[in-house]
Amino acid sequence: MTDGEQLGAVVLGLEINGLNVVRALGRRGVHVVGIDRDLAQFTAHSRYLRGRVATADLRGEALLDTLCELGRDGRRRLLFPTMDGTVHLLSALRARLPGHLLLELPDHDTVHALMHKGGFRELADRHGLLSPGCRVARDPAELERAAAELRFPLVMKSTMKRTGPTPKAAVVADLEGARRSYSEQGGGEMILEEWIPGTDADVYFCLQAWSARDPGRPLCSFVGRKLRQWPPLVGGTAAAEPAEAPEVEAATTAFFAAVGYRGLGSMEYKRDPRDGRYYAIEPTVGRTDFQSGVAVANGVNIPHALWAAVAGLPPPAPRRPARPVRWVEPTADARAALLAIERGELTHDAWRASLRGPRVTSVFAADDPGPWLRDIASRVRGRLARLLRRG
Repeated sequence: MTDGEQLGAVVLGLEINGLNVVRALGRRGVHVVGIDRDLAQFTAHSRYLRGRVATADLRGEALLDTLCELGRDGRRRLLFPTMDGTVHLLSALRARLPGHLLLELPDHDTVHALMHKGGFRELADRHGLLSPGCRVARDPAELERAAAELRFPLVMKSTMKRTGPTPKAAVVADLEGARRSYSEQGGGEMILEEWIPGTDADVYFCLQAWSARDPGRPLCSFVGRKLRQWPPLVGGTAAAEPAEAPEVEAATTAFFAAVGYRGLGSMEYKRDPRDGRYYAIEPTVGRTDFQSGVAVANGVNIPHALWAAVAGLPPPAPRRPARPVRWVEPTADARAALLAIERGELTHDAWRASLRGPRVTSVFAADDPGPWLRDIASRVRGRLARLLRRG
């Protein structure tokens, strides 16, 4: 066998993001093993998974124990984390990974700086990446000073991405709103960032893969834009499509080259309708984005490009479709669209028009129906159970 045939992949986290990676690799013949705490979830049942391994924790040292057990068979595997907590853990503990398990990331200081919103702003300023004005507040007194130096409205969010019931971000119109949001988000170290006006459709992204073999340029690159987010303005991608924005790709490439980037990564931008400029909002480090399926659907298979580079194989040529393909997360998109219709910001006809033409969804795939069928079965069972309880 060649090195490429010997190299496998491990996808760490089998929710929708992980399912996208499993399919992106499995369809190209890569031997994929998935690791998750919940192997019963519908997204963990892709036909492209050659093995499934349970772990007690995807963000703690129990994951390292699971990986060490997996590495005992001697098979070379490239790791594909799908969550920020997993990326940070593996970066910090990379020296303890078995030699057969490969990890493509920048050095740990760079990983930490990029994942810390304050650290990212410092790097953006240093390397000339255009970004909104911002300040970091570590306590209520700093919050008051930071708010006085910025122009409202502001976006407020923790400097490190959090999980749980606290909001991902909040837009505040005045100082009183900033105080309230600080308390609601649990306090601690937070970033205050000047809000760039516009709609969800003004949010652009550039997805890339970088290899140490060619540090001056990305292995591949894809630019898209969001159509809708859930929750609106500050949430995750609900629908996305390819976009022509060479400024976005050039800015991302220059920044990642300057910081010595390696592995999977992306940058999100907001286009300011007042001047047409693209402001960098935040990077995604060491993993795919939720909307990475739109790149694969449009012929730019970013996970496979990284795998091929590590395997020592020629870079795969993009397979552009005849017509652009949109990506949709149906539940989130329906919620976002119906709320926009209720507010008078969108019509049913405009919503339907935005989804016409070729499209793929986050779960359903004709060549891999298992996850979708399990999801439908689970919803039906849940519906029947609710009806029985009411009866």
